[in-house]
Amino acid sequence: MSFTYDAEPAVAPADRAGERSRGEHGESAFATALAYLASLHGPAAKRELPDFTRQLATLLQAGTNPPEALETLRGEIQSRELRAAVTALEVATKRGLPLHAAMRRHPRVFDRVYTEIVAAGVKAGTLEKMLVPLADGLVTAEKIRSKVARAMIQPLFSLAATFLGGWYVIQKVVPTFAGIYEREGVELPAVTRALLALAEAAESVGDAGLIAAGLALLALPRVLAAPAVRAVTDRVVLRLPIVGPLARISSVSSFMRFFSMLLATDAIQEAEAIELAAQTARNSDVAARLANAARDVAAGTHKVSGALKKTGVVPPVYVQILRTGENTGKLTDLATYAANRLEEKVMDQVEKAQAAVVPLATCVVIAVVAVMLVGLYGPMTGLYQVLLR
Repeated sequence: MSFTYDAEPAVAPADRAGERSRGEHGESAFATALAYLASLHGPAAKRELPDFTRQLATLLQAGTNPPEALETLRGEIQSRELRAAVTALEVATKRGLPLHAAMRRHPRVFDRVYTEIVAAGVKAGTLEKMLVPLADGLVTAEKIRSKVARAMIQPLFSLAATFLGGWYVIQKVVPTFAGIYEREGVELPAVTRALLALAEAAESVGDAGLIAAGLALLALPRVLAAPAVRAVTDRVVLRLPIVGPLARISSVSSFMRFFSMLLATDAIQEAEAIELAAQTARNSDVAARLANAARDVAAGTHKVSGALKKTGVVPPVYVQILRTGENTGKLTDLATYAANRLEEKVMDQVEKAQAAVVPLATCVVIAVVAVMLVGLYGPMTGLYQVLLR
């Protein structure tokens, strides 16, 4: 059963002034307040959104109308952010606002790609069918994100533990050893003198410096998220070994998944589908190149495959797959095939990155420990000779 909201519900003339005072689409002040509160909770609850989407599809397929489905799901949502947004959607749709229009009021929960797919489903009367692949795409995106995060946690944890351990040794242990060697007149090697210089610097900074460094690290994600900073760092990331190829292929994979999904709606043109799907690319430099491809397709200077080839970020084999789809009239099917293969490639790339990063982090840890041992115990030979005199 399908539910469409192509037209606003009938409203008595006497009520129109009051409806206008509640908002452009007749939404109540209460719903507007809920929308505002929902926008204050920070980033969207991405991990819970796929389950919500799939459950919404199930309820709609069972014949439940959107407001009732939202009311049913609201109590099952754990995230305060998502629950507040869904509550606002429920109120708005009960007032007659189309579901996709209500979702556009919460861009931090339902991004533009999400709302455009919902809008296409509403207009075509196939919303419940559109939500299933949307949920699958969100699950895959979250799975890739989680896999990448897990691959990075172990080396980052090792490096952080090494830094904290090294900081303690430099602050507490090095001065003790240095004092013993100095009293006995032992000549210190270069490594020990370097550690002593670090100890003096650490003493001047103190624990306050360590706390300040920790706070700076906590603030770093916000700084890196600033558009101007991100534009620079994302370009640099693409040039890095190991990390660069992973960032590029994961961004292209996300783009291709949602591009194929948008094409499947049959309500969104190719150029617009590229422009929307480009917004899902995690790397802003890749996203900008893909957005340029959308402009080329819209201007008619290139077909989809040619425009994506021009970006230089889509691997040639997938450009050829899309060209075959254009020539055979099966662009949507082959874009979906390309998305599946790209996701497999991302998983392989994550494993390769992990296989390279973990030994690298281990080498750094070993090197730091070795320097500490040489610096602390290297002068022992000289101390032993002094004591024998």
